[in-house]
Amino acid sequence: MNAKDAVVASFATFSRIRVPARLLEAVDWRDGAALAGFPLVGVVEGLAMLAWALAASWLCLPTPIAAAVFTCLPVLVNGGIHLDGLCDVADAVCSHADRDRKLQILKDPRAGAFGVMALACYLLLFYSLAAGADPTQLVRMSISLPAALAFSRCLSGLAVLRWPKARPDGMARAMAGEDDNPPRPAVRALAGQAVLSGVSLVALAPAASGPFAIAAAAAVLAWYHRFALREFGGVTGDTAGWFLQWCELAMLAVCGDLAGGSGWLRKEDLRAGASGRFGGFGRRCGFGTGLGGRARPGACARSRDRPDPSSRCPRRALRGHGGPGG
Repeated sequence: MNAKDAVVASFATFSRIRVPARLLEAVDWRDGAALAGFPLVGVVEGLAMLAWALAASWLCLPTPIAAAVFTCLPVLVNGGIHLDGLCDVADAVCSHADRDRKLQILKDPRAGAFGVMALACYLLLFYSLAAGADPTQLVRMSISLPAALAFSRCLSGLAVLRWPKARPDGMARAMAGEDDNPPRPAVRALAGQAVLSGVSLVALAPAASGPFAIAAAAAVLAWYHRFALREFGGVTGDTAGWFLQWCELAMLAVCGDLAGGSGWLRKEDLRAGASGRFGGFGRRCGFGTGLGGRARPGACARSRDRPDPSSRCPRRALRGHGGPGG
């Protein structure tokens, strides 16, 4: 296996990016080639999301529109292959059937009610994280996304290679081979990329959130190991996609919150909640404001001092002041 085979195999398997047929015909699919190049798909996906965040900030698009496209972009790049695993795992687990029946449900191409509900919850959570940031903060969050998405794919690929497989057939078995003899070139490639993407994540993540994002990914990985062995007796391609989605959501939540994007945990709100009449949550929800939006004496100072939305966009601010000569 060489680098070219790994790149071609991974993009042909895990993305909607077209790969020329002549390149596919020359690929050596042995030794886990598709898994070895898997993190590169995450890099491309992260760059696409960063490019959109920059464009949304430059165009001064409304936050809901920017967040909606930001949420849909991963599906456009990877074709929803990992969300499909999320749906299948939700259907299997919520069936409360025995292990063999759960594995049969994973192979069923149809989506059940539990899978649809799990998909809706995931997309809503992802959208809320993106919508909780203004365009400038969304750019700050997105700078580290190529490294974060590559790191999560390294963990997912290594789990497929090193952990027991739930079925003697299937996508995971075809890529990783036997449990006691995983392809060493793929293991070395993923381990090296995990170190590189982890260091890049620490360097690029805003507000020194990189180590916390890595810790969140490790916590989800530990949960995934216990969950997969308990429910299915090992990993499959569907469980790998299930893990990947929750791992990326956890890393985005950590980077976004520490960067001031989603704003779930703010120290000033905690201090205000400890001493104020309405508490930090009530103040942020507007319970401290009077009719007509006028702030009462107990209202949150951040609400009174919040800058005009046009100040976040230089182009809007310029138009509001009549241009350079206004």
